[in-house]
Order: sequence, then structure tokens, then C-alpha cells
Amino acid sequence: MRIKEILEIIAQNRHCKVVKRTTDFTCECRLPEDLQYFFNHYDAIELFLHKPYGIKIVSSTDFIPTNK
Repeated sequence: MRIKEILEIIAQNRHCKVVKRTTDFTCECRLPEDLQYFFNHYDAIELFLHKPYGIKIVSSTDFIPTNK
């Protein structure tokens, strides 16, 4: 399954929120292809925040590469 298909499935779940990007994405770091696609098209994802295992995938403005 490709990242685009996964994001479409997540967007259909009422307990998840997919935030579309409204600005251009630029990054000087090398990102994996799927992460590059995500940041080009989306700003964040919230997955099941009402549960103890909920998680938020942050926007590119909050993204901190660990290999710098």
C-alpha cells in the first residue's frame, strides 16, 4: 500500500485528523520518499488522540532531524 492510500484511509476515520498543507514545503535535508510526499501535501496527522496510545505526527515546522 502506498503512502497516499494510507493517508486517504486515515482521513476517513472519525477518530483521526489529517491536516492538508496550505503553504509550500522546503527542506534542505534528505528525507525518505514517503516522508517527502507527506510534507509536500500534509501539515500534520492526529491519530486517536482520545486514547492513551494516541499520537500526533508533527508538521514540517516542528520536525527536527536527528542526524544533524
